Amino acid sequence: MDILVDYVPAWAQSHKLFSLALVIALYLLLYSFSVVAYRLAFSKLSGFPGPKLAAATYWYEFYFDCLRNGKYIFEVEKMHKKYVRINPDELSINDPEAYNDIYVSESRRRTDNYHAFFKGVDLDGEYTNRQQT
Repeated sequence: MDILVDYVPAWAQSHKLFSLALVIALYLLLYSFSVVAYRLAFSKLSGFPGPKLAAATYWYEFYFDCLRNGKYIFEVEKMHKKYVRINPDELSINDPEAYNDIYVSESRRRTDNYHAFFKGVDLDGEYTNRQQT
Protein backbone atom coordinates (compact mmCIF):
# COMPACT_ATOMS: atom_id res chain seq x y z
CA MET A 1 0.00 0.00 0.00
CA ASP A 2 3.00 2.31 0.52
CA ILE A 3 3.77 2.16 -3.19
CA LEU A 4 0.47 3.85 -3.98
CA VAL A 5 1.09 6.77 -1.59
CA ASP A 6 3.13 8.65 -4.19
CA TYR A 7 0.42 8.34 -6.83
CA VAL A 8 -2.69 9.02 -4.74
CA PRO A 9 -3.54 12.65 -3.86
CA ALA A 10 -3.35 13.68 -0.20
CA TRP A 11 -7.13 14.16 0.15
CA ALA A 12 -7.71 10.63 -1.07
CA GLN A 13 -5.17 9.15 1.34
CA SER A 14 -7.20 10.30 4.32
CA HIS A 15 -10.38 8.63 3.05
CA LYS A 16 -10.34 4.93 3.93
CA LEU A 17 -13.32 4.19 1.69
CA PHE A 18 -11.55 5.65 -1.33
CA SER A 19 -8.43 3.61 -0.55
CA LEU A 20 -10.52 0.45 -0.27
CA ALA A 21 -12.25 1.20 -3.58
CA LEU A 22 -8.88 1.80 -5.22
CA VAL A 23 -7.49 -1.50 -3.95
CA ILE A 24 -10.59 -3.38 -5.15
CA ALA A 25 -10.41 -1.71 -8.56
CA LEU A 26 -6.72 -2.59 -8.93
CA TYR A 27 -7.42 -6.17 -7.86
CA LEU A 28 -10.23 -6.53 -10.42
CA LEU A 29 -8.03 -5.05 -13.14
CA LEU A 30 -5.17 -7.41 -12.32
CA TYR A 31 -7.54 -10.38 -12.15
CA SER A 32 -9.09 -9.51 -15.53
CA PHE A 33 -5.69 -9.25 -17.18
CA SER A 34 -4.58 -12.56 -15.70
CA VAL A 35 -7.75 -14.33 -16.91
CA VAL A 36 -7.28 -12.94 -20.43
CA ALA A 37 -3.60 -13.95 -20.43
CA TYR A 38 -4.51 -17.46 -19.29
CA ARG A 39 -7.21 -17.87 -21.95
CA LEU A 40 -4.93 -16.62 -24.74
CA ALA A 41 -1.68 -18.34 -23.80
CA PHE A 42 -2.09 -21.14 -21.26
CA SER A 43 -5.56 -22.62 -21.77
CA LYS A 44 -5.94 -26.07 -23.33
CA LEU A 45 -7.83 -24.37 -26.17
CA SER A 46 -5.23 -21.65 -26.77
CA GLY A 47 -3.72 -23.51 -29.74
CA PHE A 48 -6.95 -23.46 -31.76
CA PRO A 49 -7.49 -20.63 -34.24
CA GLY A 50 -10.13 -18.01 -33.53
CA PRO A 51 -10.63 -14.28 -33.05
CA LYS A 52 -8.55 -13.08 -30.08
CA LEU A 53 -11.46 -11.15 -28.59
CA ALA A 54 -13.66 -14.24 -28.76
CA ALA A 55 -10.90 -16.39 -27.25
CA ALA A 56 -10.27 -13.94 -24.41
CA THR A 57 -13.77 -12.81 -23.39
CA TYR A 58 -17.44 -13.43 -23.95
CA TRP A 59 -17.91 -9.85 -25.25
CA TYR A 60 -17.71 -11.04 -28.85
CA GLU A 61 -20.67 -13.37 -28.33
CA PHE A 62 -22.52 -10.73 -26.29
CA TYR A 63 -22.12 -8.17 -29.07
CA PHE A 64 -23.70 -10.36 -31.74
CA ASP A 65 -26.38 -11.87 -29.49
CA CYS A 66 -27.56 -8.74 -27.68
CA LEU A 67 -26.54 -5.73 -29.73
CA ARG A 68 -26.98 -7.29 -33.17
CA ASN A 69 -30.27 -9.05 -32.30
CA GLY A 70 -29.14 -12.67 -32.11
CA LYS A 71 -26.85 -12.73 -35.15
CA TYR A 72 -24.13 -14.74 -33.39
CA ILE A 73 -25.25 -17.98 -35.02
CA PHE A 74 -24.62 -16.41 -38.42
CA GLU A 75 -21.25 -15.10 -37.24
CA VAL A 76 -20.32 -18.62 -36.12
CA GLU A 77 -21.27 -19.84 -39.58
CA LYS A 78 -18.88 -17.28 -41.12
CA MET A 79 -16.17 -18.18 -38.62
CA HIS A 80 -16.33 -21.84 -39.69
CA LYS A 81 -14.57 -20.90 -42.92
CA LYS A 82 -11.48 -19.76 -41.02
CA TYR A 83 -11.76 -20.49 -37.28
CA VAL A 84 -12.63 -23.22 -34.80
CA ARG A 85 -12.61 -21.44 -31.42
CA ILE A 86 -15.70 -19.30 -30.96
CA ASN A 87 -15.45 -18.29 -27.27
CA PRO A 88 -13.09 -18.93 -24.34
CA ASP A 89 -14.56 -22.34 -23.53
CA GLU A 90 -15.96 -23.60 -26.81
CA LEU A 91 -14.82 -25.03 -30.11
CA SER A 92 -17.23 -25.31 -33.01
CA ILE A 93 -16.57 -27.86 -35.71
CA ASN A 94 -18.64 -27.98 -38.87
CA ASP A 95 -17.67 -31.38 -40.21
CA PRO A 96 -20.08 -34.32 -39.95
CA GLU A 97 -17.23 -36.76 -40.58
CA ALA A 98 -15.53 -35.60 -37.36
CA TYR A 99 -18.50 -36.56 -35.14
CA ASN A 100 -17.32 -40.12 -34.49
CA ASP A 101 -13.76 -39.00 -33.78
CA ILE A 102 -14.89 -36.43 -31.23
CA TYR A 103 -17.92 -37.90 -29.48
CA VAL A 104 -17.71 -41.69 -29.86
CA SER A 105 -15.42 -43.42 -27.39
CA GLU A 106 -15.88 -46.96 -28.71
CA SER A 107 -14.93 -48.34 -32.08
CA ARG A 108 -18.51 -48.07 -33.35
CA ARG A 109 -21.37 -45.74 -32.69
CA ARG A 110 -24.03 -47.12 -30.33
CA THR A 111 -26.88 -45.11 -31.87
CA ASP A 112 -26.68 -47.18 -35.06
CA ASN A 113 -28.44 -50.02 -33.20
CA TYR A 114 -31.64 -48.18 -32.26
CA HIS A 115 -33.46 -49.16 -35.44
CA ALA A 116 -33.39 -52.81 -34.29
CA PHE A 117 -35.08 -51.83 -31.03
CA PHE A 118 -37.93 -50.11 -32.84
CA LYS A 119 -38.47 -53.10 -35.09
CA GLY A 120 -38.62 -55.32 -32.02
CA VAL A 121 -41.63 -53.43 -30.63
CA ASP A 122 -43.15 -53.05 -34.09
CA LEU A 123 -43.13 -49.27 -34.19
CA ASP A 124 -42.29 -49.29 -37.89
CA GLY A 125 -45.61 -50.80 -38.94
CA GLU A 126 -47.75 -49.29 -36.17
CA TYR A 127 -49.20 -46.44 -38.20
CA THR A 128 -49.93 -48.53 -41.28
CA ASN A 129 -51.63 -51.25 -39.20
CA ARG A 130 -54.07 -48.71 -37.74
CA GLN A 131 -54.90 -47.33 -41.16
CA GLN A 132 -55.89 -50.78 -42.49
CA THR A 133 -58.30 -51.71 -39.66
